[in-house]
Amino acid sequence: IVGVVIVGNYRVAAWRDFTVSSEFTFLGDEEIRAGMRSTHYEDMPGGLDRLRPWPRISSFTQSGSHLRLFLPYHPLRDDLMLRSYCGDPEGDIDRVRCLRELWSVTLAGTSISLDAFVPAQRADLAMRGLMGVVPLEGLKPGMQVLEVFWNPNDQGDAPLDDRYEDASSNFNIPFVFAPAYERSLD
Repeated sequence: IVGVVIVGNYRVAAWRDFTVSSEFTFLGDEEIRAGMRSTHYEDMPGGLDRLRPWPRISSFTQSGSHLRLFLPYHPLRDDLMLRSYCGDPEGDIDRVRCLRELWSVTLAGTSISLDAFVPAQRADLAMRGLMGVVPLEGLKPGMQVLEVFWNPNDQGDAPLDDRYEDASSNFNIPFVFAPAYERSLD
Protein backbone atom coordinates (compact mmCIF):
# COMPACT_ATOMS: atom_id res chain seq x y z
CA ILE A 1 0.00 0.00 0.00
CA VAL A 2 2.85 2.40 0.83
CA GLY A 3 4.45 1.63 -2.53
CA VAL A 4 1.24 2.52 -4.37
CA VAL A 5 1.08 5.86 -2.53
CA ILE A 6 4.73 6.65 -3.31
CA VAL A 7 4.39 5.75 -7.00
CA GLY A 8 1.09 7.65 -7.20
CA ASN A 9 2.64 10.79 -5.68
CA TYR A 10 5.57 10.56 -8.07
CA ARG A 11 3.19 10.28 -11.06
CA VAL A 12 1.14 13.27 -9.88
CA ALA A 13 4.34 15.32 -9.47
CA ALA A 14 5.50 14.25 -12.93
CA TRP A 15 2.16 15.33 -14.39
CA ARG A 16 2.12 18.72 -12.64
CA ASP A 17 5.78 19.72 -12.99
CA PHE A 18 7.93 20.00 -16.07
CA THR A 19 10.52 17.71 -14.48
CA VAL A 20 10.79 15.96 -11.13
CA SER A 21 14.58 15.75 -11.32
CA SER A 22 17.05 18.60 -11.17
CA GLU A 23 18.62 17.84 -14.54
CA PHE A 24 18.09 21.37 -15.91
CA THR A 25 21.02 22.87 -14.01
CA PHE A 26 21.80 25.79 -16.29
CA LEU A 27 18.26 26.53 -17.47
CA GLY A 28 16.12 26.43 -14.35
CA ASP A 29 12.81 28.00 -13.31
CA GLU A 30 14.23 31.52 -12.83
CA GLU A 31 15.65 31.63 -16.36
CA ILE A 32 12.42 30.28 -17.88
CA ARG A 33 10.34 32.79 -15.90
CA ALA A 34 12.11 35.57 -17.83
CA GLY A 35 11.83 33.66 -21.12
CA MET A 36 9.20 31.85 -23.14
CA ARG A 37 6.45 29.80 -21.41
CA SER A 38 3.81 27.97 -23.44
CA THR A 39 0.99 29.17 -21.18
CA HIS A 40 1.26 32.68 -22.67
CA TYR A 41 0.47 31.49 -26.23
CA GLU A 42 -2.96 30.27 -27.27
CA ASP A 43 -1.57 28.13 -30.09
CA MET A 44 0.75 26.15 -27.73
CA PRO A 45 -1.59 24.78 -25.06
CA GLY A 46 -0.29 22.21 -22.62
CA GLY A 47 -2.18 20.08 -20.14
CA LEU A 48 -2.09 22.55 -17.26
CA ASP A 49 -1.89 25.72 -19.34
CA ARG A 50 -5.67 26.00 -19.51
CA LEU A 51 -5.81 26.24 -15.71
CA ARG A 52 -3.24 28.99 -15.23
CA PRO A 53 -4.69 32.51 -14.88
CA TRP A 54 -1.86 34.14 -16.83
CA PRO A 55 -1.98 36.73 -19.62
CA ARG A 56 -2.17 35.26 -23.13
CA ILE A 57 -1.46 36.32 -26.69
CA SER A 58 -2.55 34.45 -29.80
CA SER A 59 0.84 33.23 -31.04
CA PHE A 60 4.61 33.58 -30.71
CA THR A 61 4.76 35.03 -34.24
CA GLN A 62 2.84 38.28 -34.81
CA SER A 63 2.47 39.65 -38.33
CA GLY A 64 -0.43 42.09 -37.99
CA SER A 65 -0.61 45.67 -36.84
CA HIS A 66 -2.12 44.73 -33.47
CA LEU A 67 -1.49 42.05 -30.87
CA ARG A 68 -4.51 40.52 -29.10
CA LEU A 69 -4.00 40.26 -25.33
CA PHE A 70 -6.19 38.50 -22.77
CA LEU A 71 -5.80 39.52 -19.11
CA PRO A 72 -7.55 36.94 -16.91
CA TYR A 73 -9.74 37.69 -13.92
CA HIS A 74 -9.06 35.13 -11.19
CA PRO A 75 -11.55 35.80 -8.38
CA LEU A 76 -9.61 34.02 -5.61
CA ARG A 77 -6.55 36.14 -6.30
CA ASP A 78 -7.99 39.33 -7.75
CA ASP A 79 -10.95 39.99 -5.44
CA LEU A 80 -8.56 40.62 -2.55
CA MET A 81 -6.93 43.46 -4.48
CA LEU A 82 -10.14 44.77 -6.07
CA ARG A 83 -11.77 45.25 -2.66
CA SER A 84 -8.76 47.25 -1.47
CA TYR A 85 -8.69 49.36 -4.68
CA CYS A 86 -12.40 49.95 -5.18
CA GLY A 87 -14.33 48.90 -2.10
CA ASP A 88 -17.54 46.89 -2.07
CA PRO A 89 -18.45 45.49 -5.53
CA GLU A 90 -22.15 45.91 -4.74
CA GLY A 91 -21.67 49.68 -4.43
CA ASP A 92 -21.82 52.28 -7.18
CA ILE A 93 -18.43 51.60 -8.81
CA ASP A 94 -17.18 50.98 -12.33
CA ARG A 95 -16.10 47.34 -11.91
CA VAL A 96 -14.40 47.12 -15.32
CA ARG A 97 -12.33 50.25 -14.64
CA CYS A 98 -11.42 48.75 -11.30
CA LEU A 99 -10.31 45.49 -12.94
CA ARG A 100 -8.13 47.48 -15.37
CA GLU A 101 -6.23 48.88 -12.37
CA LEU A 102 -4.97 45.38 -11.57
CA TRP A 103 -2.86 45.31 -14.73
CA SER A 104 -0.11 47.32 -16.36
CA VAL A 105 1.21 46.55 -19.87
CA THR A 106 4.42 47.82 -21.46
CA LEU A 107 5.89 47.17 -24.91
CA ALA A 108 9.31 48.48 -25.97
CA GLY A 109 9.36 50.94 -23.07
CA THR A 110 5.93 52.35 -23.92
CA SER A 111 3.06 52.01 -21.49
CA ILE A 112 -0.11 50.66 -23.11
CA SER A 113 -3.45 52.16 -22.08
CA LEU A 114 -6.02 49.60 -20.98
CA ASP A 115 -8.97 51.99 -21.41
CA ALA A 116 -10.12 50.20 -24.58
CA PHE A 117 -9.87 46.70 -23.07
CA VAL A 118 -13.33 45.15 -22.78
CA PRO A 119 -14.80 42.45 -20.52
CA ALA A 120 -14.45 39.00 -22.09
CA GLN A 121 -15.58 35.48 -21.38
CA ARG A 122 -13.38 32.68 -22.72
CA ALA A 123 -15.34 29.42 -22.70
CA ASP A 124 -12.29 27.60 -24.11
CA LEU A 125 -10.34 28.52 -20.96
CA ALA A 126 -13.31 28.66 -18.58
CA MET A 127 -12.13 32.17 -17.64
CA ARG A 128 -13.31 35.73 -17.70
CA GLY A 129 -11.12 38.78 -17.97
CA LEU A 130 -10.22 41.73 -20.13
CA MET A 131 -9.54 41.48 -23.87
CA GLY A 132 -7.82 44.16 -25.87
CA VAL A 133 -5.27 44.90 -28.53
CA VAL A 134 -1.77 46.28 -28.28
CA PRO A 135 -0.71 48.41 -31.28
CA LEU A 136 2.50 47.29 -33.00
CA GLU A 137 3.03 50.29 -35.28
CA GLY A 138 6.47 51.82 -35.10
CA LEU A 139 7.96 48.56 -33.83
CA LYS A 140 10.98 47.14 -35.63
CA PRO A 141 10.66 43.57 -36.89
CA GLY A 142 12.33 40.96 -34.71
CA MET A 143 12.14 39.67 -31.16
CA GLN A 144 10.04 41.78 -28.77
CA VAL A 145 8.94 41.35 -25.15
CA LEU A 146 5.51 42.34 -23.88
CA GLU A 147 5.75 43.08 -20.16
CA VAL A 148 2.56 42.52 -18.19
CA PHE A 149 2.36 43.33 -14.48
CA TRP A 150 -0.36 42.10 -12.16
CA ASN A 151 -0.90 44.46 -9.20
CA PRO A 152 1.57 47.11 -10.39
CA ASN A 153 0.51 49.46 -7.55
CA ASP A 154 1.64 47.06 -4.84
CA GLN A 155 2.61 49.04 -1.74
CA GLY A 156 4.15 46.23 0.28
CA ASP A 157 6.22 43.11 -0.07
CA ALA A 158 3.80 40.75 1.65
CA PRO A 159 0.81 39.13 -0.06
CA LEU A 160 -2.64 39.92 1.31
CA ASP A 161 -3.51 36.27 1.80
CA ASP A 162 -1.64 33.11 2.78
CA ARG A 163 -2.71 31.40 -0.48
CA TYR A 164 -0.21 33.40 -2.54
CA GLU A 165 3.55 33.76 -2.36
CA ASP A 166 3.79 37.15 -4.09
CA ALA A 167 1.99 40.46 -3.75
CA SER A 168 2.55 41.23 -7.44
CA SER A 169 3.63 39.33 -10.55
CA ASN A 170 5.58 40.22 -13.66
CA PHE A 171 4.92 38.27 -16.86
CA ASN A 172 7.37 38.62 -19.75
CA ILE A 173 5.86 37.42 -23.02
CA PRO A 174 8.41 37.29 -25.85
CA PHE A 175 7.16 37.26 -29.42
CA VAL A 176 8.53 37.73 -32.93
CA PHE A 177 7.16 40.70 -34.83
CA ALA A 178 7.32 39.66 -38.49
CA PRO A 179 5.11 41.99 -40.54
CA ALA A 180 3.72 40.57 -43.76
CA TYR A 181 5.15 43.47 -45.76
CA GLU A 182 8.65 44.77 -46.50
CA ARG A 183 9.98 47.53 -44.28
CA SER A 184 13.18 49.45 -44.59
CA LEU A 185 15.57 48.89 -41.73
CA ASP A 186 16.62 52.54 -41.48
